Amino acid sequence: MLLNVLKKLLLLVAGLILGLGASEVGLRVADYKPQLSSEWILGNKDRVLDRGLITVSRRFLGEDFYAAYRDQESDVMVVALGDSFTDGTPVRRCRDRRPPCPNDDSYPGILERLLTDAGIKATVVRAGVGDTGPDQQLRLFKEYILPRLSPQIVVWQFYTNDTWNNVSLGTYTISSGNALTPLDARSNWYYRRLLVYNWIPLPSAVKKNSYVVNLLMRRYESEKLSQVPSQHLNDPLAWGRAKIALEIEEMQRLAKLNNFRVYFVLIAPQAYYLSSKNPLWQWQDNWASREGEYQNLSDLLDGQPTFIRAEFPVNDLKHATGVPVQDVADVIFATGTRDSFPEGIRHLNEVGYELLARKIAERILTP
Repeated sequence: MLLNVLKKLLLLVAGLILGLGASEVGLRVADYKPQLSSEWILGNKDRVLDRGLITVSRRFLGEDFYAAYRDQESDVMVVALGDSFTDGTPVRRCRDRRPPCPNDDSYPGILERLLTDAGIKATVVRAGVGDTGPDQQLRLFKEYILPRLSPQIVVWQFYTNDTWNNVSLGTYTISSGNALTPLDARSNWYYRRLLVYNWIPLPSAVKKNSYVVNLLMRRYESEKLSQVPSQHLNDPLAWGRAKIALEIEEMQRLAKLNNFRVYFVLIAPQAYYLSSKNPLWQWQDNWASREGEYQNLSDLLDGQPTFIRAEFPVNDLKHATGVPVQDVADVIFATGTRDSFPEGIRHLNEVGYELLARKIAERILTP
């Protein structure tokens, strides 16, 4: 009896393997491998699933990360909160920081040096996490950072994809009383896709290159609007912006309650400079480079007295580098060999991050 059951199980497993193998061959012959958004996160060992934040970087889970900052003798603690621009992609940076950390070309690292050179011994907490939006960043700050650290300054960096990230990577909704209400991340498509990916009993290298696994992950792409209330489905970006407005208010409330200053920084995308240089250059119709979304966020933040609009005119660049420059976009953004993103939405390079850090330091140092 038991032998018959085992035989049937083996036949079933063999059938599944053969079926998946045939599917893999068929997809490869057809060269059908759908494009996945945020594909890099699949199999990334730094990220773990989190019921509040969807995913969280491992460095925020251990007390050593916070102790490294608390143990430093400094006059001012600054928390640099944001996405991959704050993380410092693609330059040298110190994520899992153990002081001292001199070889850090990210804006938090440069900002720390600038403030210290100005006579303010500062420690800047590197809290930038790529592929996140304001929803996740606020929850990271409230649930992980603020209970463990007591900053005097918070610098919260925004980018033009934040509105869309608040839609597809939402960790808050808006209640009937127009208040932010936390969501359970387990209902989010991003969380469930990564959960299923982790469950697949194959080596990471096999999963990463499998057309069948890729196709399976693709099915979750259609659920990006699943958390948007039905009355906002006709304009989900407006709902994303409404949450950002409430999140700015919540950060200001936390600042008063915990006695810290907060600065809001909006980075102009590469597309902003390219379109200024060449009116024929077309803004791509996607979440990051859409011209109107940059302006919408700028308008939303403009009423904040500590708002820093990170745009860099040619004259600023000449002053910073000492070299006459005609095109800012060619000098402050990473090239395609260093940044896999398409032209228009690439990250800053070392020069760009230094300009950003100098602009922020100037505001902090100005009474």
